Amino acid sequence: MKDRLDQIKVVNTKVLNRYLQPLGVTKARQVVKSLLSFGKLQSLNLSNYGFGSKGVQILSDGLRKQNEVLFLDLSKNQIDKEGTLSVSAALIKLKVLRELNLSDNQIDFEGADHLAKSFSQLSSLQVLNLERNNLGFKGAFVVGQSIGSLISLKVLLLSDNQLTDLGVALLAQGFKKYQKVQIISLKNNSIKGDSLHLLLEKLKLQKALKFIQLDQNSAQTKMSLWYSSLGMKGLQSDLGGSQLCSVCKRFCDSGICNWSRKRTFLMARLTFKPLKLL
Repeated sequence: MKDRLDQIKVVNTKVLNRYLQPLGVTKARQVVKSLLSFGKLQSLNLSNYGFGSKGVQILSDGLRKQNEVLFLDLSKNQIDKEGTLSVSAALIKLKVLRELNLSDNQIDFEGADHLAKSFSQLSSLQVLNLERNNLGFKGAFVVGQSIGSLISLKVLLLSDNQLTDLGVALLAQGFKKYQKVQIISLKNNSIKGDSLHLLLEKLKLQKALKFIQLDQNSAQTKMSLWYSSLGMKGLQSDLGGSQLCSVCKRFCDSGICNWSRKRTFLMARLTFKPLKLL
């Protein structure tokens, strides 16, 4: 009977220790166990597991074994600046990675600096998502300093990061002529528009930009984007339903040329001859 009670006590202690551990750590161990048991994977969706910095540290060991991963989603995992050290160490091994999603974490500018150290090894990366990570203008500077290493980058998502005009200007300095960025999102970043000219001048040299998202910024952004984008054929933008019109080269709503409509109205007024009263 005593042996039975001792056995139950041991089992209960193990269960208690398991539940006292952060949930992210437990999940990370389960994921790593699965990663080690599977063969080589090409896609890993690990979003919203709540790993935290300790969980990501455990997870990184498993990620290094999966060095043929093309798509990796680590969004919504409470990854902070400490956790990015482990993520960066794992990314160095993922040399064929094409898409990386780290949105909705707590990376801030120090975490961005840790991640940037792995960018030189990610020559195949085409999509980088760092939305909602409180990067600030310092984080934009860090990303800008290292983004030239991402020679295959086509999509850069930096929405909701409080970059401000200073951050956009610092980011622009990092783009290289040989890069071919096609889509960039700067939604809700307190941008007034002063820095857009510098950014678009840089991207104009690449001759690849197709879409830029700038809604939920200052009202001045729209006009600044229009002046900055002159000569950039085919460029579209999300400014609350507006896009660059092929007719007037301005931003028109819902694909209808506002300027052509206004010009027609003005011409109608000029040619209208009121009836003379008898």
